[in-house]
Amino acid sequence: MSATRHWWMLAAIAIAQLTVVLEMNVMPIALPSVQEELGVPDAEKHWVISAYTLAFAGLYPLAVRVAGLRGRRRTFAVGMTGFTVASVVAGTAATAGTLLAARAIQGGFGAFLLAPANLAFIGGAFADPRVRARGIAVFTAVAGGGGVAGVVVAGLLTEYLSWRWCLFVVVPLAIFSVTVAWYAFGRDVPAEGRRHYDLPGTLLLLLGLGALVAGVGAFATAGPGLAVAVLTVAALLLAGFALTERASPAPVLPPRIVLDRNRAGVYLAVFSANIGTFGAYLLLSSLMQDVRGYSPLQAGLAFLPLSVAVLAGTAVAGRLLPGLRPRVLLGGGLALAGLGVGWPALAGLDGGYAVTILPGVLLMGLGVSWIMVPANVTIMQGLDPRDAGVATPMVNASTQLGGVVGAPLLTVVAAVAAASGSGDGGVAVAAAAGGALILLAAAVVFVLVDRGRLAMGPPPPPAAPAAPPADNLVTPGDRP
Repeated sequence: MSATRHWWMLAAIAIAQLTVVLEMNVMPIALPSVQEELGVPDAEKHWVISAYTLAFAGLYPLAVRVAGLRGRRRTFAVGMTGFTVASVVAGTAATAGTLLAARAIQGGFGAFLLAPANLAFIGGAFADPRVRARGIAVFTAVAGGGGVAGVVVAGLLTEYLSWRWCLFVVVPLAIFSVTVAWYAFGRDVPAEGRRHYDLPGTLLLLLGLGALVAGVGAFATAGPGLAVAVLTVAALLLAGFALTERASPAPVLPPRIVLDRNRAGVYLAVFSANIGTFGAYLLLSSLMQDVRGYSPLQAGLAFLPLSVAVLAGTAVAGRLLPGLRPRVLLGGGLALAGLGVGWPALAGLDGGYAVTILPGVLLMGLGVSWIMVPANVTIMQGLDPRDAGVATPMVNASTQLGGVVGAPLLTVVAAVAAASGSGDGGVAVAAAAGGALILLAAAVVFVLVDRGRLAMGPPPPPAAPAAPPADNLVTPGDRP
């Protein structure tokens, strides 16, 4: 592949990443306007977010498998096309049910969009270590910049046009990305041999995550009895997923990947951080607009310091990482994020923006950056090349899973606290709960991750970046 096509490929991947990150960040800012127009109750508003993240997280392992077996270009084109159509349907929704269904479809196609556009693919496509490093830097910068763009774009579009334009905005990005990808990705070479998609495992994962979100939400809408029953079903379904993966000759999530203590610690860190920060993002957006009377644009601008803190923290963490063990930054990042999420409870909600919201936003941004930098490097250390196509995308899946759990969990805690007489809509109680959860995870991650100082040279490319990992083919003795 020529150098020019390499960079066009990176442009398509970066735009795809921007599109998905943008859609994750615009809806919390637009949500109060969505609620007002479509009549979504407070206790159920998390579904506008959860429908998207649940479908994304549940289908992402399958999407990685399909990209390896059927080809990256085809998977990318189908994912982006479906994502765009679902975005348009969501933007024209006349009822809450239509919006939620479209958001779920949007998240599902988003998984197929990002599956062929991940860091492992970039690492394999750029043979020169210096060029590879620049490519990964561009990818990371776009991913971070999507957060900045998301909050500002959401505020501008919601205030001056309509929340619906937060969904329509992806259309021009999609047209550009698909056109470029069809040229730059080159011809697909489908895998030979028997193709195994592990559909039973995928179905159990989707149903288990859906039951988990429904069970958490039921505490506020149906009472603890039904909630516990649904959560029990969720536990059984997820246990069934784990057993299915262990027995499958070609699991979408090989157990050996998550049973490695260092990778498990990384996934737990990313997952836990996003439970709190994504839930807090949703709660603070509602607090600013529904309680304090911020306009959508003002609310979007209020979150800008978080993205600035992420960029600054990434630079600092990059300098600190070579001299520290990963658990120091992972645990420290979780501690910062936990303090940031819990800040409204610590400072109280009577003060202004500079006292009640800004310090927490900055701490969350720094904490997330201190987690993601060592996470992306630690995952690659000692990784079997056949697992590269699954292990590295699982960082992205862990982010989405954090959103799956965090949005309903903190929303329900706030709703229950508000029903008990909390005058702030339960925000302080939910913030304290989210912060405590992340701090607990910090202690677990610090003990779990025991890897020494990291080798900071560029990671070797996967053995065959355009072909599926070895686990995609059914071969004798390939059980984990």
